[in-house]
This record gives sequence, structure tokens and C-alpha cells, in this order.
Amino acid sequence: MDERDISETFESLKTVYDFRFHLKTEQIAVLHGLMNKRNVFALLPTGYGKSMCFTLPPLLLDELDWNIQHVAVVVSPLKSLMADQVNTLKEMNIRSISIEPDMSTEAIAGIKEGMFSVLFMSPESIRSKLWREIFLSGSMQKRVCLLACDEAHCISEWGEDFRPAYKEVLHMRSMFVDVPVLAATATCDEKVRKDIFTSLAIDDESLTVAVVPDRPNIYLDIRESKQDHEKELRWLVDYLLRDDICLKKIIVYCRSVTSTATLYNHVKDCLLLQEKSVRIIDMFHRNIDEESSVRILQSFRNNDSELKCLFSTVAFGMGVQIPNVELVVHWGVPKSVLCYWQEVGRGGRDGRSAYAICFAYGRSLVKTITDEKMITVMKSSLQRKMCIRFSVLELMRIKGMTVSHLQESGQNCTGNEKCQASKCCTFCSMKCNCGSQTSIKNEFGIP
Repeated sequence: MDERDISETFESLKTVYDFRFHLKTEQIAVLHGLMNKRNVFALLPTGYGKSMCFTLPPLLLDELDWNIQHVAVVVSPLKSLMADQVNTLKEMNIRSISIEPDMSTEAIAGIKEGMFSVLFMSPESIRSKLWREIFLSGSMQKRVCLLACDEAHCISEWGEDFRPAYKEVLHMRSMFVDVPVLAATATCDEKVRKDIFTSLAIDDESLTVAVVPDRPNIYLDIRESKQDHEKELRWLVDYLLRDDICLKKIIVYCRSVTSTATLYNHVKDCLLLQEKSVRIIDMFHRNIDEESSVRILQSFRNNDSELKCLFSTVAFGMGVQIPNVELVVHWGVPKSVLCYWQEVGRGGRDGRSAYAICFAYGRSLVKTITDEKMITVMKSSLQRKMCIRFSVLELMRIKGMTVSHLQESGQNCTGNEKCQASKCCTFCSMKCNCGSQTSIKNEFGIP
């Protein structure tokens, strides 16, 4: 199946499924590799639709052979992420399901009978004797057309000590010898890429489709902090005290559950003092029960929700699609460059301008809790030595990646409203001569 066939078949699928987008060049390249049974590593920035890279193969193959109900098996790290993806595909009329420990006999029977095009599962589910038997059955051996590992960077970041079941993904490959493997992520550097290739037994002859994960619509602001949240985040409280109808969505990332609770309670007290509804804020961390977790996620995703500002640890974010977040705040330096870029990427997912501000206080710059590369980026940014975007993206270059257009000197001022320097980062806008500044900073009242 060549790239033209893929494009034409996809267009015909629009009459069946609710696809309201056009395939990007990189998506077509990934699909072309998979449809020709090549293993593929896909590093695609947020907004490139990497989930479609493992959703479309079974649908495309169904068009070629109506006698087989093809299915893609997707290994995913988080239950909340799988639930979110199942709901998203449901809205497109695509039948998918996630494997749960307490699945009904009807759901299991549906999987055996080929009722679903995409099957999501955790690494731990691979250990189940039941699912090993199902996957090795003759019918599933015919139907499974793809083994995908979503958020593949977790293989390296979480490792065998934290998530030992990830080593089972390699064992799963032995069940589907002739089935292509897709490792997909939006966040990766060369070390992580090598870990992924080793863990999934992908060799360098496999196809790599990698794009510099730039998010040019997000302005980057890094500033030194004295860890005085009452003073340094006063502007945030003032913003939240405005008329609810004007409020944009905000995520405030903190380094710990304690820090998350401290900031949340401070803002809550400020709102109560001014008789403002506290339903516009909430907090999210690993100690939140599952019912509350689902409620918060659904509420924050809803455009009409009262919830506008979420205080969270790293527990919130991976793969979660909240399109209209316009401000991302880091209270403390993230633990790694990859974490920083992934969390910054929660903003501006709808393509509109967004603002990311990081308050780098001393305790978060300690090597025992923060990666050395992240510390280097932060110190360089605080000293205004180079473009923040460049310093981050240079650390995320991998073998096979499209060459970045960015330069160490940063963006150049063009002297008009289209000036990219003023919309890049604090370093580039400092050099800007046109006086143009991102309007979002003023909108949120950021000093």
C-alpha cells in the first residue's frame, strides 16, 4: 500500500468515521511504514495526531480485506489515558476498549469476536494468563495487525524498578512475530530513544519519523524565585478574582503533593476572603481517589465547566487532551528537560497562543531531585545566555530527526506584528527592538 493509496483510503473512511482532519505528511509516512510491515519509531509533537498512527492501520486494512476484523493492540501506561482515548475514539465512531482486571464476560467475548478495532492495555495486563491465551488463539493471530507502545518514553523514564511489567512488552512481541511495532511518543531525547529501541528489540533499520518537537505558539518565561508564593503569585490570585466568564484555563505544576496543597489552599483562602466561588480551582495528585480523578479530568476538559485553574503534580497530563489551556505555571523546576517540555506542551493544544512561566527557586535546582541537564537549561535561561527554546530542543535531538530551524542566537526581530522574537521567550524578546510583546502576558496580569 503506497502513500497515495493510504490518503485515498483515508478519505473514503470519512464517510464511515467522524474524521474532521487531514493526514499530515508525517502521519502518512508512519502509516506507510506500518502498512508495509516495517517497525516504526514516531516522535511527533503534540498536535500531530500520533494516536491516529495506531488507530488507522486496522481501519485501512479492513478496507482491503473485509473478511478480517483487524485490531491494533496498544500498550499504554495510565488507566486515565486509556479511558480518555477510548472516549475520544468513541466520538469518531471507532470501537475501542481498554482491558481491565474486572472485565465482564461480554466485553471479553466481544474482543474475541473482533468487535473492536483498537485494544488498549497496561503493561501489567500482558502478564495475565487469560490474555496470553486469547492473543495466542488462531483468530487473534489473524486479526492483530499492529503492536503499539504509546507514550513510549515511559519505558526509559519509569524503568524496570518502578514499572517492572514494561519488560513484558518485549515478550508480547514474540506472540506476534510478523506484526509491525510502533513506538510513539511526543517526548524523547537520544538516550531515551536508545532505551526504547533496546526494550522493544527495534533495530536501526526500522523507520524513524521524528520531528523537532517545537511548540512555537507557546511563549517561554523562566524567572528566579524566592519561593514566596504569596508575593510571586499574587497576580494569579488577582486574575482568578475576575469575572468567571473571562477566565482562561490554567495548569499550575508543583514538585510535590505538599507544595500542590499549599498553593491550592492559599489561593482557596484568598478566593473565600473575597467571597469568590472556589469551584473555579481544584487540585490533582497521586493521592486523589479514582472517582475524584475522573471527575476532575472530565470537568477540566468541559468547555462550560466552572473549573478554570488546576494545581497539580506530574500526575496530571500524560496524553490528556485539554485543548484550550492558555497558561502553564511551574512552581519549581521540573525534574528533567523532557518533563518540562511535556508539561509546557499542555498549553496551546488548540493551536492558539499560550504562555508558560517557570518560577525556579533554589531548592528545586538541587541535583538529587533535578536532572543536571534541566539545571543547566534553567541557569542558562536565568542568566539570559541563550534562547530558552533552542537550549531545550537541542537536548531533544535524536538520530533521524528533521533538522531544527532554530539557532543558538534565538529568533530575530522583524520589526512588525509578525515578529517571532517577541513571541519566543524571555531571552529573545529581551533583544527585540519592535517593542511587541505577547498579549497573553498582559491578559493574565503577569508582571
